[in-house]
Amino acid sequence: MEERRDAPDTSISFRALCAVVGICGAFVVAGLLFIPFAGIQDDEALFSVPIYQDYFEFRIRAFHHPIPLMLMTYIGTLKTAIYWPILKIFHGGAYSVRLPMLLLGAVTIFFFFRLADTIGGRRVAWIAAVLLASDPIFLLLDTFDWGPVAIEHFLLVTGIFAVVQYYRRCVQNGIQNGDQRSKTTHWLLAAGFFCLGLALWNKAIFMWPLAGLAVAAGVVSHKEILGSLRWRRIGIATAAFIIGASPFILYHIRTHGATFRASGHIDNPDWNAKFVQVKIALNGSALFGYLVSNGTLPGSRPPQAASGRVASAIHDVLGDHIASASESAIWICILLGAPLWWRSRTAWFCLIFCGVTWIVMVLTKGAGGSAHHVVLMWPFPQLFAATVIAALPSRTAIRGIVAFLALMNLLVINQYLLQIQRDGPGDVFTDATFGLADSLGSYGSATIYPTDWGMQNPIALLSPKPLKLDNAEGDFNHDDIDQPQRDHIAQMAANPDAIFVGHAPGFEIYPGSRERVARAAESAGLHVQILQTISDAHGRPVFEIIRWAH
Repeated sequence: MEERRDAPDTSISFRALCAVVGICGAFVVAGLLFIPFAGIQDDEALFSVPIYQDYFEFRIRAFHHPIPLMLMTYIGTLKTAIYWPILKIFHGGAYSVRLPMLLLGAVTIFFFFRLADTIGGRRVAWIAAVLLASDPIFLLLDTFDWGPVAIEHFLLVTGIFAVVQYYRRCVQNGIQNGDQRSKTTHWLLAAGFFCLGLALWNKAIFMWPLAGLAVAAGVVSHKEILGSLRWRRIGIATAAFIIGASPFILYHIRTHGATFRASGHIDNPDWNAKFVQVKIALNGSALFGYLVSNGTLPGSRPPQAASGRVASAIHDVLGDHIASASESAIWICILLGAPLWWRSRTAWFCLIFCGVTWIVMVLTKGAGGSAHHVVLMWPFPQLFAATVIAALPSRTAIRGIVAFLALMNLLVINQYLLQIQRDGPGDVFTDATFGLADSLGSYGSATIYPTDWGMQNPIALLSPKPLKLDNAEGDFNHDDIDQPQRDHIAQMAANPDAIFVGHAPGFEIYPGSRERVARAAESAGLHVQILQTISDAHGRPVFEIIRWAH
């Protein structure tokens, strides 16, 4: 992947450093504008389950304490470990949950700039950093990290950067294995592969970009890789990767490959439908109707916050912008810009990485059908576009194209900001979650039974007091229930302190769940009594707190 063979000095001046930090700072400011306007989504709060609900897939005992290692068969507890001290200091809330990942996204941009600078040159680095920092999907998915993807992006970029830096400093400069400088530089090799192993533990679907990385590096840089292979380097890289992924590896040894048995199946995918997901992720429109409402519900109102009023004013002048020009730019770069990138190894690396990552993703059963999967190809579409644009002979043309692409990205971000304040967030991001968590804290020692998807993890995270939660989602999400579910419903009916939480009409995730709760109460000789209705910031009733009464 190394584009330049003379290992140029990529040290960064103070002025350039300030400019890069400014780009990262602008990214953080943009994310901060969104944070308070959406409730915590269930998957966004998933990392907190071992903290507040003491549930996890796999643990070990160390120093007489259980240490959770795997949250689910394919998600590790790295994010849980990062947030454990944060949530011990700060109460669970929108900022304490989202700001750390937003800041991590900014750090990712910084290391991405350094990586692009190393392999493509300073001009490529500036363009790539601007395109990534202004990308709507990268911004929103790193801010509302329900994938989760923010840690994956950071570990992928920093892992590659460390390995490339090791190659430049140690291998390309001709430092021999026994040289003292080689020994002190080996930490970069170890750090890079440790990050890649850590990413695999964080989420097993990192195998997709890992496959893309392996194939792309093998095709583009096979001569450099073969020429630098030494047993010591192989040992360091292997050991570092295994240490990083050791919780994931240990889990698989103990469970005989549970991840692959649960979700490692090959699918016969709908290629067209999943390619559409790539298109709408590239143009930034993938989260309209999901993260933000499309205005189909009553209650839309002019934005109240200053940021929303500014977004509305921009919208009044420039109109709707639900798609950027990034997708078109990528296709133009691939097709019309082929003479500019055909001999560029950086461009080939990006294309191969994205192609292999996407193919492996799509072939995996249940994968590739949503933005938080597609975005695992990021930031290499941006690096590819930057490589092609930077090869243009005219600096004026380069500046104009980059300014246009960034502006179109920002207009899509502006559209998201307007709609999340004017129309509200999407159903699963409803801000009524905050009021629900506060209200449930007043029910003392009652057992809380969430009866629909999307409530349990957020209220456990956000509640000011510990809640006694017992998930009843599976008892009411379909009509055909088995004997264990009937027994659980009977147990709920016999509990005089039972409190049920469900969605109000029109907001159910599992259609009919509200009616099933009422039928179950009637079957037990009881009736539903609504204790409280929780509305969102737009006055729409979203949640109901009920009990079964005689």
